[in-house]
Amino acid sequence: MILQVLVITSSLLIIVNLISKFKKGSLTLKETAFWVILWLSVIIVFLFPSITSTLAQILGITRGADLIIYIAILVLSYLVFKIFLKMEKIERDITKIVRDKSLKQIKHEKAKRQKHQN
Repeated sequence: MILQVLVITSSLLIIVNLISKFKKGSLTLKETAFWVILWLSVIIVFLFPSITSTLAQILGITRGADLIIYIAILVLSYLVFKIFLKMEKIERDITKIVRDKSLKQIKHEKAKRQKHQN
């Protein structure tokens, strides 16, 4: 019972925080929806633990705990993939910025040398 209260309370606080971040523009609607659905799912599972067994049986999985593990693996894999894509984009952006800055610096130095030669 204590664990249920702690998890549900924490989940609700996280949802309130997510909505606040969305209103401030820190999260997109898609990101907010993903996380709110995830935390609402946590609340539902803690309020009605037997639901995981029922869903597991419908999906042909033997135990509800196995279903939760499979879902967690899928969600974590998705998040790792998103992080990987974001890192790749950041690396490309940094490369472009450094390249542009280097080219500007070379042009500036070349112009400076030409000015001194005249």
